Amino acid sequence: MRNYIENHLTIDNDFYSFANEFSDKYKFSLLSNDVSDWSKYITKYYQLDKYFDVKIISGDVHIKKPNIKIFEITLKKLKSSVEDCIFIDNCVENLKTARSLGMDTILFNRDSEVYDGKIIYTFNELSCILLS
Repeated sequence: MRNYIENHLTIDNDFYSFANEFSDKYKFSLLSNDVSDWSKYITKYYQLDKYFDVKIISGDVHIKKPNIKIFEITLKKLKSSVEDCIFIDNCVENLKTARSLGMDTILFNRDSEVYDGKIIYTFNELSCILLS
């Protein structure tokens, strides 16, 4: 696991500048379909913990996106209403669930997916949306 994470898994470097600019202005939540141990190691190795107010990992709660229950758990932990949330994901099915709850949604499109809502390709584009 460590070898793969340290030598093959990369974090978009633009994430750090984005998070440094906006994590004091917005609550950030990490909602991930991941194995608990992997997620803990990744967030520690890449020093991501400081950016997220809430982390919901499917391996911890035994529910995966796009199941609506994992979104409800996240909202409860954030103490936020759906109207105050923007859900960003790289999977259209997950966005559909968030949208059905009333969240604003954005596709972070790394795989040329088709989506009828807002689409971004970079963290710079996300910054522009938040600043507009």
